[in-house]
Amino acid sequence: MGLSRGLAYPDNQVFKLAANPKPVAHFLEAKEAGIVTRPVVLGPISFLPLGKADRGQTLEPISKLEDLLPLYIDEPVLVFDLALKVKAAFKPAYEKLGSLGAQGPYLTLATYFLDIVHKIDVLPAYIAFTASTSTYWVRTVSSSSLLHAPHTLASEKNLNPEVRDWFSFAVEKLDEVVTIAKAVTNGPAAIAIREQLEANAKSVQARASSKRTNDPAVKARQEAITPEMHTRKSPFPSRITEQTKHIQLPKARSPPRSIRSLSNQRSPRLSRLRRSLILISSSTVSPSVTTLSSTSVSVLLYVFTEKAWVQSYGSRCVRPPIIVGDISRPAPMTVKEPKYAVSISKKPMKGMLTGPITCLRWSFPRDDVHQSVQAQQLALALRDEVIDLEAAGVKVIQVDEPAPREGLPLRVGTEREKYIKWAVKSFRLSTAGVADSTQIHSHFCYSEFQDSFHAIAALDTDVLSIENTKSDAKLLKVFLDPKFPAHIGPGIWDIHSPRVPSKEEMIGRIEEMLQFLSPDQPCHRCQALPPEAAFSTCRLRARGIVLFSDELRL
Repeated sequence: MGLSRGLAYPDNQVFKLAANPKPVAHFLEAKEAGIVTRPVVLGPISFLPLGKADRGQTLEPISKLEDLLPLYIDEPVLVFDLALKVKAAFKPAYEKLGSLGAQGPYLTLATYFLDIVHKIDVLPAYIAFTASTSTYWVRTVSSSSLLHAPHTLASEKNLNPEVRDWFSFAVEKLDEVVTIAKAVTNGPAAIAIREQLEANAKSVQARASSKRTNDPAVKARQEAITPEMHTRKSPFPSRITEQTKHIQLPKARSPPRSIRSLSNQRSPRLSRLRRSLILISSSTVSPSVTTLSSTSVSVLLYVFTEKAWVQSYGSRCVRPPIIVGDISRPAPMTVKEPKYAVSISKKPMKGMLTGPITCLRWSFPRDDVHQSVQAQQLALALRDEVIDLEAAGVKVIQVDEPAPREGLPLRVGTEREKYIKWAVKSFRLSTAGVADSTQIHSHFCYSEFQDSFHAIAALDTDVLSIENTKSDAKLLKVFLDPKFPAHIGPGIWDIHSPRVPSKEEMIGRIEEMLQFLSPDQPCHRCQALPPEAAFSTCRLRARGIVLFSDELRL
């Protein structure tokens, strides 16, 4: 549901065409089958600025433009705020592309998701956006690649008929495009076209008036929200004093912590399947809690996800949930398991939930209600869950927000400021209902933290864990600002990495981080996270973490 991370280029970066280009092979394969396709390749002026110089390198990506010409078509960067140097690159680049003349293919310059606001002097191009391909609703209608939409409704056998009528997936959107094309060519008065347009309008109206989309109780609760509900009872310095006494963490500069699930291998996948079949019992929960309790991990982590169908990036494709109507929480979702886990361990237990903005961004949202309203509804549901977890004895609750930047408007301005404001308020609404002694954690994925420092600080978390393993350790300096009101936990290894680094390499990574951490900071300010994925192999690997984490205690 979002863009993958940009490439990192070394100073001596060289671009060249592969011996057997995959897109060409696919084009020829389709052509042999009698299917005429339109190849879509990311344009050079989007490909380069979306990357960055590799660690320790000084390359300016746009300077490699000549190496990439020709032949590119899609330029999504056109909807961004662009530097003058980038805007100036369009004319010479596309003049070179056009120099192929009659010998070359027909070129179509395309962009998507927002309007073009730049005055770019390029070759004449005709750009038409017809169907919204980044949503799944029946509507006035392809504006971008259909990969952003589910494949087809024909595969959905169990959808409620009323709700099914509101949806339009990729195959159905192609029908919408054909209908619009026929209407433009033959006029909307043609009988078949008129019937299709009327059916579309009927679906839109039925959704707007359905009881499934409107819940008066949810709206009443939103109207009752007060400013105090967005604020913790005490400021951070007072809270951390209470939490230190309540949670009783070890007196170490770097108490090791895990920030999420420890594996994505066969065993946990089978566990998730068994849970979905209601096969998990106390006999399967106890061993994992006992094993973790025997390590020097200071706060144990239980993962609380309920039907967490999301799409990540690259080849990681899953099924995002669809938000159909007003959102509420009929009953506790994740309290039963952590309540039992608390009862069998003397160590504090950490629960983990997904934050309101990430829930929203990794779902298909409604298009008939502003996303700020949907985020607020999610926040209220999560607020209830957080309070119930606290009542169950969970002393540390992590509310992850790895995806807020995915919703950030692409251009700087009023809309971006509005988004940040309601995104921060939604997070605070979900976490501010607990006592000062309950510690709220959050976790951010790879990000340009300098750009979002003030927004992150405004979340008012107690501990912020960040994925920093693929960025310069100097990025941590942004969090040394005395105005940043939280403890920081920089990660030393990402569980998604297929390569398991050595113990020496991870210790070296921590030593690199310590070069950018102020010696004047309180000893608990930086919490170096252990390599959580090491738990995924076997118990012996977990015991190795005990020795490793003991060495890290400074």
